[in-house]
Amino acid sequence: MKITITDQVLSGNMGDGWTDQNEAAEGFAAYLTEAYRVDVLAAYPDAEIEIDVNTERNTSGYSRDIDVSIDPYDEDSFEIMESLTESLRNVSASAWESFCDGDGEEYFEED
Repeated sequence: MKITITDQVLSGNMGDGWTDQNEAAEGFAAYLTEAYRVDVLAAYPDAEIEIDVNTERNTSGYSRDIDVSIDPYDEDSFEIMESLTESLRNVSASAWESFCDGDGEEYFEED
């Protein structure tokens, strides 16, 4: 089974306190990609996983939701996709907190 995940980080939504919002967004996208990979592999260790968390620079507003697709698609795919999407939303929220609480400190402004 191949699982493809796409998501988006808008640099303008990163908030204040970063040395460079664009670089922080790129860093968070990489951090989020790895968090997604760990979560999916825990549930589907034999799956082929493709993850694309792209970064829109100098942009804020509404970003698209996490998209999960499965190939080949069969009678169980919809349920798996819904479950993974919900799980990845939780991973995203947790990753954001961890990134802001120190894991992304290389992108923090100096006091």
